[in-house]
Amino acid sequence: MGLAIPLVLTACGSGEKKDPPSPVKFYASSSDGKVEHSIYLCELDPQTESIAVLDSFAGAVGPSYLAVSPEGNTLYTVDNRSVDPENKSQSVNAFRIKQEDLSLTYLNNQSSEGRGPCHVYASQAHLFVANYSSGHATSIALASNGELALPTAAVSAEGS
Repeated sequence: MGLAIPLVLTACGSGEKKDPPSPVKFYASSSDGKVEHSIYLCELDPQTESIAVLDSFAGAVGPSYLAVSPEGNTLYTVDNRSVDPENKSQSVNAFRIKQEDLSLTYLNNQSSEGRGPCHVYASQAHLFVANYSSGHATSIALASNGELALPTAAVSAEGS
């Protein structure tokens, strides 16, 4: 299961009376490739110590790893679909986050240049992907609207 928290604000204890903590919304995902709506918008209520699923979204197959852009307006996920039959590369996805309700809109998909994408990290200009099965690390350029552009570098590990 993947987990991404777009924004979390916490108060440090200082002995003064504080308002009760507010609920926190976050994304979780399922690595089960058979689940159609595999990304979930959830809410943690610290007062009741409960988690509720608020919505679910389609567009990714087995998105076990998630990353929110530094600006908080794009969600990136790994995807278990094969995009290149020859080398069996799998892919990553981009979703626009609607700030009003945190709903997701699918943007696009790009090859991870490897097999078994197992981690994603988003910077201002690139998405970095680690591919477990093939041992590749890939850098994918990000367009100004958050869409995935072409990979800019793919490095393969040597040895075992």
